Order: sequence, then structure tokens, then C-alpha cells
Amino acid sequence: MNRLSKQCIVFIAGMISFLYVLGLVGHQDYIEEILYNMPQETYDVIVQKLGNVSRSEIAAEYEEEIPEFRFRLKVKAGLTG
Repeated sequence: MNRLSKQCIVFIAGMISFLYVLGLVGHQDYIEEILYNMPQETYDVIVQKLGNVSRSEIAAEYEEEIPEFRFRLKVKAGLTG
């Protein structure tokens, strides 16, 4: 393999790693947004129901209970009430 081929492989591997990390960060932001918009009473009920679970499991349970909530996060702030 010549030098250019090695540089291309390293660049492609770096880009794949970068995009993977962006995906993880984006998913965490999505979970934080769900938990931030969730009423405290609902959060307490879900935690009591599920026990000691991760934040992503709490967000998944909330989305399961209110399936339209995902659409609410796609609308600009101020339009959803």
C-alpha cells in the first residue's frame, strides 16, 4: 500500500468514528430533552414503577406511554403549549 492509500484509510476511519460519536451525543441530547419536558409527577411515577433504571429507560417508557410525544419535540418551541 502506498502512502496515499494509508492516509485515505485513516481519514475514512476517523470520519466513521466522528459520525459514530455524533450519533451517541445526539441520542443523549434527545433523552435529556424528553426528561426535561416530562412533568415531575410523571417522572416520579415511572421511577417508582420501574425501580432504579437508567435515564434512557425512563425516556423509553415515557415515549411508550405517550407515543405522540416524539412529534412534539419536532415542532418549534412555543407552538406546543
